Formats: sequence, C-alpha cells, structure tokens
Amino acid sequence: MRFPLLNLFLSFLLNTSILYPKSEYLFSPRGNITERIVKEIKKAKQEICAAVYMITSKKIVDALIAAHKNGITVKIVTDHGCIQSPYGKAYHLMQAGIPVKIYYPSGSNKKFPPLMHAKYAVIDQKISIEGSFNWTNSAELFNEEHIRITDNPNQKDALYKRFQTLFNERTTDQFLCHFEQINAWNKKNAPEKITTPLPMPLAKNNLFQTSLSQQSEIEKKNQTRFWIPLIKELNNLLQKIISLQ
Repeated sequence: MRFPLLNLFLSFLLNTSILYPKSEYLFSPRGNITERIVKEIKKAKQEICAAVYMITSKKIVDALIAAHKNGITVKIVTDHGCIQSPYGKAYHLMQAGIPVKIYYPSGSNKKFPPLMHAKYAVIDQKISIEGSFNWTNSAELFNEEHIRITDNPNQKDALYKRFQTLFNERTTDQFLCHFEQINAWNKKNAPEKITTPLPMPLAKNNLFQTSLSQQSEIEKKNQTRFWIPLIKELNNLLQKIISLQ
C-alpha cells in the first residue's frame, strides 16, 4: 500500500456512522419493540434522555430505574396526561429519584395545556430511538406503530439538542400528582422507607390543580351512578349475612 494511513482513515470512516449510519425499523403490534427499547436502555453507559408522551410499560420503567441505580444519568420529559392517567408510571420514576419534567411552556393555558406528543430517546448521544411508539402496553400489543433506531449523527444530534431545550426551558417539575397513587405505590414497594406521602416537589403555583379538581368532579359523578349505591347495599347485606353465621 502506498498510503497506509489514508487507507486506515478511510476504513475507519466506512465503519462508523460518519459516512455510513445504521438504521433499523421495527413495527407493532407484537413486534417486540418494548424488548428492543429495554435492550438499548441496558446498553447505556452514561446517559439516557427520553421525551415520551405516555409511559405505562413496566418493563421499560424497570429498565430505566435499573440504569439509574447503576449510575446512568436518566432524564425524562413527558406530558401532563402521563401524570393524570391512572396507568402512568411517571411517579414510579420520580420515586426512584429520576428527574421527570412535564411539558409546560411559558404562557400555556392552565386548563388546556399543550401536549408533549413526541416519542423519542437519545442514549449516550450515540443512538436515537424515535417514531410513533408510546412506551405503553397498548402500543406493543394492539396499535399500529413503528420506531427507528439509528446512529445517524444528524438525527441524534438534533433530537438531543431539542431534548435539552425541552428539559431546561419548556417544562416544569412543580406539579401535583395523584395522592392515592403515590401512597399506594409507597405502601406496596417501600413501606418501611416512606415517611411522607409525596417525596417530590409540589406546585406552589398550582399549575396542575385543575387536573385534581376535574378528577374530583368525575368521582362525584361516579358516586351518583345507580350501580355504585347498589353494590354498596349488596356488600352491606353480604356482611350482615356473614356476621349471622
């Protein structure tokens, strides 16, 4: 070879994402996307940044918590709907010490805040995962979804830059969660360690107080439905029968 260093340099370029980025597409339902996301999370060495509209998958949440416990920096941006949903796992992540922020740009309508509808993650600033796939069981089992996993430098750099903007400038960690959900999780997972019902910041400005008032209204409506009193009466009757035996 007349130019060994040049050949070595060209070989390096061809085997990296600089000239030849690698991309892979996966599709659901039942396309094992959840398992693949968990696999990529487990491969993380330094940092996981994820902006995902809805997070309910226990497998993915467990993988994120395990990464956090292993010293990996984990940052999450999600939508207020993930806090309001009874299936949302945002409080699991917060309980583990992972910073979770809710999309709430300056000047947003308090009653109808805009959605954080993105679904992407950047791992170690080397791999990006993006597509239509929410981190939910429904996306895995029932919905028509897709993700793209790539080391394309343009895509991962753009997504990482956008995530930093979201996390640092267009979100808040001052929000109210569902007290019952937090307490139930505490009692089940760490009853001997938890001494306060909400070990996380509360909203001094009550940004999401409207969600709690809406939930209260729904509960009041449910109590007026005819089957609720009926079930209670049947339960009382059953308890009386049992006490007589």
